[in-house]
Amino acid sequence: MAFFSKKEVVVGSPMEGVLSYKGKPASGAQLRRHLRWKDETGVTDTVVADQNGHFSLPAVTDSWRPLLPAEFVAHQKVYVEYQGEEYLIWTMGKMDESLYGELGGKPNDLICEITGELARVEVDHGMLGTVCRWSSIDR
Repeated sequence: MAFFSKKEVVVGSPMEGVLSYKGKPASGAQLRRHLRWKDETGVTDTVVADQNGHFSLPAVTDSWRPLLPAEFVAHQKVYVEYQGEEYLIWTMGKMDESLYGELGGKPNDLICEITGELARVEVDHGMLGTVCRWSSIDR
């Protein structure tokens, strides 16, 4: 019966870009993404930036069986640990379960200055605070 069927949701879309620290590549920086949506524990994935500060995180998907009328919400936080300090570079309540639903399209040229101030970025489906910038969104 379709009422009880599970559907695939994208809890966190792939993220790829460059980390910088005071304008220079944050080589060896550890980037940690924590996603929480159906329990308090959530999931965490971690990558290390290469010598040019480049990082790449894969998509995180899960299946969901909504038994009651419910709205999908995934909480995303991305931290960077660099030179013994921790920086929050991304915080979001994702309310669109599709791939790249956070931003209404795939971001290009993601550049994250880890010492920057979190800024609110207008998105269609959720609320985003980030130090990251990008040149365009593929729609």
